[in-house]
Amino acid sequence: MKNRIHDLKKFYILWSTQELSKFGSTMTNFALILWLYQSTGSALQTALLSICSYVPYILMSILAGALSDKWDKKKTMMVCDMLAACCTVSAFILIKAGLLRAWHLYLLNALNGLMNTV
Repeated sequence: MKNRIHDLKKFYILWSTQELSKFGSTMTNFALILWLYQSTGSALQTALLSICSYVPYILMSILAGALSDKWDKKKTMMVCDMLAACCTVSAFILIKAGLLRAWHLYLLNALNGLMNTV
């Protein structure tokens, strides 16, 4: 019984950290969409950014389950979370340096959406 409780505790820790990571990625995508609209005023560019965020999810969700079943799940989650975090850090560095452009956001949001799918 103790071992089962210990396993359940591990699961809750893993689940909560994954949900926190997903929440952070979603908030980052939303903030970048707002930043793009505020800086360009273009509804078209903002819509394209939203598309870049969700198209990888739609296209990759078909294959993501099969791929993640073949790979080590813990390593896959760790790599995907690290790449999603790198996208967030990259956006932050580009904003602070004043170098952030719309194409950066398209690329970062597409990669972030892909990592969240897998």
